[in-house]
Amino acid sequence: GSSLKLKPKKWSLYYEFNSNYGWYTWPGADHLYGKHENQTNGYKTRGKKPSKNKKIILLGDSAVETSHKLEEMPEKYLEDHLPDYSVISFGSWGWGNDQQLLHLKNNIKSIKPEIIVLWWITNDLSDNMVKQGFGGPKPTFKIQNNKLVYPNVDMGDEYLPAKFYRFYT
Repeated sequence: GSSLKLKPKKWSLYYEFNSNYGWYTWPGADHLYGKHENQTNGYKTRGKKPSKNKKIILLGDSAVETSHKLEEMPEKYLEDHLPDYSVISFGSWGWGNDQQLLHLKNNIKSIKPEIIVLWWITNDLSDNMVKQGFGGPKPTFKIQNNKLVYPNVDMGDEYLPAKFYRFYT
């Protein structure tokens, strides 16, 4: 091996950065029921692939992704009670509402959901206010003059703070 490998190998996968949302699934619970990144719903978030025409989106964070088996995620219990619908989980550990909004905005037209449920919990307040989130750098919105202001960088481009973060971690 090379002596120039500066990243601590044990942690490097935990901080992989996605330039649009910060991160998708969180590998910290992979040891329980398999790799979350291999359990995605076709929209890069953890869950089953939708199979029905009527759709509901669950928008949230770890409460939506969960560290439970796929068969024990909130989407499954909702589908049990709403058999005509596919429930699509849009959430990842530590996501703020900013990341949720960007992911929803990028996918809503292709899904055409009938219902969107915002799965909100109190830690979302702090997740919404920081540029350094649970899984690394993330887009952060502001409110100015009662209007939502998107990040002043195009998160689709390579984001400079993320480059430094990836190099360090």
